Amino acid sequence: RFFLRKRIERIPTKPDALFVVFTVGIMALAFFKGIIPDTSYDVGYYHIYKQYPGYIDNINADVFVGTFLFPLADRLFYYPRMLLGYRMGTLFNGYLMVTIFAQIRNIIRLATDSKLSELHVSWASKSIFNPLRSLGRLFVSESVLAFLAVTTFYAIADLGTYLVDLTALPLLLAFLALQADGERKAGRAEFIYAALLCGLSFAMKFTNAFFIAPMLVFYILQNRKSLKVSTFFLSLLTAVIPFTPYLIYNYLSIGNPFGFTFLTSIFKTPYLPAIAENDLRWGPLSHKELLLWPIKMITDPTYHISEISKYPQIYILVGCIATAILFIGCVVNAIRKRKVHGGDLFMSLAYTFGLYLWLEVSGYPRYAIFLEILAVIEISVLIIRFIS
Repeated sequence: RFFLRKRIERIPTKPDALFVVFTVGIMALAFFKGIIPDTSYDVGYYHIYKQYPGYIDNINADVFVGTFLFPLADRLFYYPRMLLGYRMGTLFNGYLMVTIFAQIRNIIRLATDSKLSELHVSWASKSIFNPLRSLGRLFVSESVLAFLAVTTFYAIADLGTYLVDLTALPLLLAFLALQADGERKAGRAEFIYAALLCGLSFAMKFTNAFFIAPMLVFYILQNRKSLKVSTFFLSLLTAVIPFTPYLIYNYLSIGNPFGFTFLTSIFKTPYLPAIAENDLRWGPLSHKELLLWPIKMITDPTYHISEISKYPQIYILVGCIATAILFIGCVVNAIRKRKVHGGDLFMSLAYTFGLYLWLEVSGYPRYAIFLEILAVIEISVLIIRFIS
């Protein structure tokens, strides 16, 4: 039996009306934002140059630093740009957002064991006498919750641009889906599949390591009984294949496999100065600020958040609250010797450690879109369980 068959059977294959409406809305927004050409600094400085396939001599006085970051995510935009032109090539980010939207919808259903569908059936038999239940069937749905998750401030900001923050999210969410239903019976094929997802996510953008590392550790711990030594090494090989060519190319070119400006204190190179890896312009500057940062993003949204931050960002704090509730529920169930939902434990620990790593190393909000999405997934799970 194929290792994903059970999960695929539980995923809704027929989209509801709201799913279609939101999908069209996302693509329409991507289209209209694409009418104005992307002239942002990062795109003009290196993202466009990284789109071209192949390996060339990138040491150039005008375009240098960014070209030695992993180029895989940028190269996904090359053919859409060639086919649709410079403006409409950014529609690829709209396609990614629709994909992410569909994945979130399915993850919510997996994490709640389709409770919302059962609730809708119950409401349907009574809605003719109760208008509130009719509205509930329309607005309390996986599609609405998933739409709220995917339309965060920084996700929408990527529409109409060639920024690559959305490219790895389908891979990270596919990995999350493996544990969303709480099952812990992975076989060899699933281990290799999970390893491939992690390797590709890292190859897309190595700041994804903030989220890959904790999820991978907890995934292995939850499935350790079925993990054989041969499977472990085969999975490890599968994981490193996607990004190894870039490590080798960067090291042979400039002496630093990770490019600018990472680990320059370890990998000495005449092209890059040995400077601190974390950018002090963004994120908390002390341990006290780190602990209070989810609140700081609301009370002082222009302080060390990002160049475009103007409005309070509530998603990270919502995620902290939802994570605490899910984790406390797991602890209580363990104390009372009840079954602990593996999906709840996986999401809460992944969010906690992913948040800490992101704040400790970066703190830049465009790199935390996955955390914002996970926050909405967690709160959605709590809402559905509460009303059902």
